[in-house]
Amino acid sequence: MKPLFISLSLLFAACTVKPVDQAHNNKKLPSPVETKSSEASAPNGKTPPKPSDPADDIIAIPTNIAGAHLTCAVRKEATDKSLESEIGCFLSESAGGKKIGADPKLSFSSSQPNSVTSESQADASIYHVLYRVKGESRDAILQATQSLDSIALYADKSFKTERIAKVLKPAVELDDYEAPIVREQAIDKDENGSL
Repeated sequence: MKPLFISLSLLFAACTVKPVDQAHNNKKLPSPVETKSSEASAPNGKTPPKPSDPADDIIAIPTNIAGAHLTCAVRKEATDKSLESEIGCFLSESAGGKKIGADPKLSFSSSQPNSVTSESQADASIYHVLYRVKGESRDAILQATQSLDSIALYADKSFKTERIAKVLKPAVELDDYEAPIVREQAIDKDENGSL
């Protein structure tokens, strides 16, 4: 029994001593990647610039814009004679629902740049952007519109993407009395009064 006790005691002592030794040698050795990158230099003998930190690319979006809601309305339906529909969209303040003021860094894009164009609107307009959807047929336009996302950008960085079909309201509800469509609308070919 003594030899087993002695070997267990030695094993226990060896286990407790090792961490103490490591605690005294807290020197961090450079990794092979750090060593190679620190030794690398440009052909002119200078060290190359460090890659940019992703934190440097963060844009400070104003609160009223970052928390804004997107609302859209169909202004013009596509017909067999005119293969283009027009949808107006704007961002509104979360409290009060008013269109947010103009900001030169605010712009819009879409999820379908090949078949959809976006046109920024003047400050006096109800909308921030008008989307024009074109296609080979009315059905193709309808299909593109049903899956169309509005992408809001701030300083060319995307911060809000919304499916237009989910935020669609009648133009008259948005006080857009110039739109040729002022009735109840939705993007659903099986529903009356829709695209």
